[in-house]
Amino acid sequence: MWEAVYPMESELAPELAAQLRAHGLELHDEVSLRRLLEECAPTWTLIRLNAIAAKRWKARYRLMLGEHCYLESMIVYQMSHHI
Repeated sequence: MWEAVYPMESELAPELAAQLRAHGLELHDEVSLRRLLEECAPTWTLIRLNAIAAKRWKARYRLMLGEHCYLESMIVYQMSHHI
């Protein structure tokens, strides 16, 4: 049986962290991202994708804001417009 290898669960992808920094958001881990979502979005769900889905979608996260769903690349854009 094979054993899955996971990145640190609380660590954001370096690309996502860099994009957030470019918009003035100094977030490095999933906990800080979830706290920011709590502050600025009335309804949200942050989904960490498994390895197979992450490879297929080329993203580690999906963000649902209200009725809309965004892949990791769109999270930064949406976060910068809700703050």
